[in-house]
Amino acid sequence: MNGRQRVSRAERLTRTVLRETTDIIVSMKDPRAVSLSVSGVRVSPDLRHATVYYTLANPAQRTVAEQFLAAARGFIRSQLAQRITLKFALELDFVYDTVAEESRRVLDLLDRIRHEQGE
Repeated sequence: MNGRQRVSRAERLTRTVLRETTDIIVSMKDPRAVSLSVSGVRVSPDLRHATVYYTLANPAQRTVAEQFLAAARGFIRSQLAQRITLKFALELDFVYDTVAEESRRVLDLLDRIRHEQGE
């Protein structure tokens, strides 16, 4: 294989769904999606289901973003089906990605501990 790793079809599809979903959401130019960023995608082994993880620049807009994604799910799914050749159109789930918030909390706790130990 000349030093190259084999990439599975699911991994290639994951990258493609991430790129295309981001492009579709940006092209919609909906004000409810302004602070929304697609942070990751997980595709099921049978290639029929994708979980799309997203973050928000303003976490206070979470309800608005959830409403937008619920309303746009069918459109995004149909656009993906047109852009990606698969036997079945992917079923989509959108999940708010809390990793950034959790990381921020851990860093704040570490800073507090360092500050308390320094006193």
